[in-house]
Amino acid sequence: MKKTCIVCKKTFESGRDKERAPSAKTCSKECEKLHQKELQKQWSIRNPQKVKTGNRRRANRYYKEHKEDYKKKREELRLETLIHYSNNPPTCTCCGESHIEFLEIDHIHGGGTKQRQKTHRHFYQWLKQNNYPEGYRVLCANCNKSFGQYGYCPHSLMKVIGSQ
Repeated sequence: MKKTCIVCKKTFESGRDKERAPSAKTCSKECEKLHQKELQKQWSIRNPQKVKTGNRRRANRYYKEHKEDYKKKREELRLETLIHYSNNPPTCTCCGESHIEFLEIDHIHGGGTKQRQKTHRHFYQWLKQNNYPEGYRVLCANCNKSFGQYGYCPHSLMKVIGSQ
């Protein structure tokens, strides 16, 4: 029995053989792949919410499988950034604290909230992509908090008093 392929419009003899595609609507495996791809595309258009859920599931699974790799890359980028704005090993500009876990990047002239709204969680990546712009320094969490809340740090006052 003669049929017309729905993909390439060629006429073919219907009948199951190993060289032909599994469907009775197409003439070859290549046409079958194209046909399946088109069907999948149409399904995706009709079911956008299912596609979104599936994409999210795959992304979460991928993240879980590669979580350690992501963590290592983030730590390396953070260390690279701290070294750039400080020394090697990085230290707090104010008090000299050198434990990496306590060190943070400080906006010298303020504006950290606005910066976070733009860059979200990717602050170190943004700094690197922008060639480490001026206006940032390395502070420990205590000094950074003090500068942010009070406008000065007790360590800075001690330095001034000690030099008199």
